[in-house]
Amino acid sequence: MHAISEGFNAKDPVSGDVTRESTTYFEPYAGYFFNRNFGFGPIMRYNRFRSSFAEDYDHLEAGGFARYYVPIGLNPEKGVSLLLLAEVSCRVANYRQLSSLDIVHLDGFDHVMYTVTPIGAQIEIWKGLYGQLSTDWVIHTSSYQQFNLRLGVEYHFGYQRLER
Repeated sequence: MHAISEGFNAKDPVSGDVTRESTTYFEPYAGYFFNRNFGFGPIMRYNRFRSSFAEDYDHLEAGGFARYYVPIGLNPEKGVSLLLLAEVSCRVANYRQLSSLDIVHLDGFDHVMYTVTPIGAQIEIWKGLYGQLSTDWVIHTSSYQQFNLRLGVEYHFGYQRLER
């Protein structure tokens, strides 16, 4: 599961007006690994945006993902491992993002979007708990795409160390 919350409060020095904005999202994955390196499963995302100067919204996404790991033993004697990964996902959403600031809210799940993670890495912090750094290329429409850098923590339930 990926989760993040960010926000800011700002005060205009002249007028004294206070501006508030916050974004929170949760993105649970549930993967089934039918071999030790390749898995797939459902993915969902809930995004909540609140602001004192823009329209508030709640967005949902649902779909599936496939992920491939290449394990590298950094220090097998001490149990330190690195997992390189690549991932693709396809989701339906109740919004369409046309630019970084232009979002169209939809009544149903009428928009299809794709995410490609061409390279990522996870390093084991503790039995099944991994820190992750990855790149994401999100294809919203043919005319708008995003490139993101993602930093997070992920726990592998049913943990088994992947060997080279």
